[in-house]
Amino acid sequence: MLEELILQANDISINGLKEIIKICDVSLKKLIIFEKDIIGDPLDGFSGELNQLKHLDVEGSAFSASGLAALISIIGPQLQYLKLPYKRDLYEEPILQYPKNQRLKVNIYFRSNGSNNDNANSLSDMFQSLGKHITSLKMPYDCMISEGLEELPVSLCNLEKIYLKHSQITDAALRGLLFISGCGLKYLNLERSLIKGNNLFGLQGKFPNLSKLIASGCQNLSDSGLYALLVMCGPQLEYLDLHDTNISGDDLEKLNLVFPQILELNLGFTKFTDNGLKGLLTASGYKLKRLYLQETEITGKIFIGKTFKLSHLSLAGCKQLTDKGLCNLLEHSGNHLKSLNLSHTNILGEGLAM
Repeated sequence: MLEELILQANDISINGLKEIIKICDVSLKKLIIFEKDIIGDPLDGFSGELNQLKHLDVEGSAFSASGLAALISIIGPQLQYLKLPYKRDLYEEPILQYPKNQRLKVNIYFRSNGSNNDNANSLSDMFQSLGKHITSLKMPYDCMISEGLEELPVSLCNLEKIYLKHSQITDAALRGLLFISGCGLKYLNLERSLIKGNNLFGLQGKFPNLSKLIASGCQNLSDSGLYALLVMCGPQLEYLDLHDTNISGDDLEKLNLVFPQILELNLGFTKFTDNGLKGLLTASGYKLKRLYLQETEITGKIFIGKTFKLSHLSLAGCKQLTDKGLCNLLEHSGNHLKSLNLSHTNILGEGLAM
């Protein structure tokens, strides 16, 4: 019994698609259509039904609004995952009110189309059409997100992942997007975006389930902006990547942050000082395993009153690091260290006791 069907780069017609659906409607659980010539019309009135379909991916298709609506209408109550392209005409009307299964999860890969204003307005349409079903949102670098999203009568209450890598999003637009996002957000990727973070205050404690925060390469991110991001996080944070930013972290200790589940801190190629490092390590729990500090300003002369179980420690390029500071960091690292990188430092190695 056929359970998975992938249609990509072929000459299948809409009538051919109908025939395929007739053949495997009882057993098919996963359908992927990556074919630009299939728009879905005229599926309406078709008698077949995909009763067991759980996963539908039409991200690479050219489905029209009516074609997509027709396809959705013949899918049974088992549908749980829906991956869609972003085309404005798909969302100008609430065509995806799918009443058969409230567990439906929608993964959106937004593709820019037209002017920035058109894209911003289209995104608002999409949020209002799909709302609670959206679990993942990915935006290309050249796509603008409209400001004022917090004023929309919509909640992305099931959103778990946001990808804004290389995005030109403004601080105000990011705040609006985070404002309408639910507390179940687990993954936030802002890598190499243009954010400063200065307008993100007022969201303290918003995302208690966030486990991964990536802000690497955000050259405009300020220390105060970072603090606003961190206070949004809760005790489930496991991964923090600030690699290649201009953050020093000097006032982190004043925030009284608590991240007992943190496993990895990537602070490489930043302006982190001993004070900033102390602030994050004080906030971190004993589970911390990987600490990357290459090319930072640290000397290592800090005391935090706890010992971790580090497996990886990178201090490469830390020109301010002293032998005494290294001894101190090694004492805090614990007895599980597997990888230690001291390349391009001024360490003499005298007096070290592993």
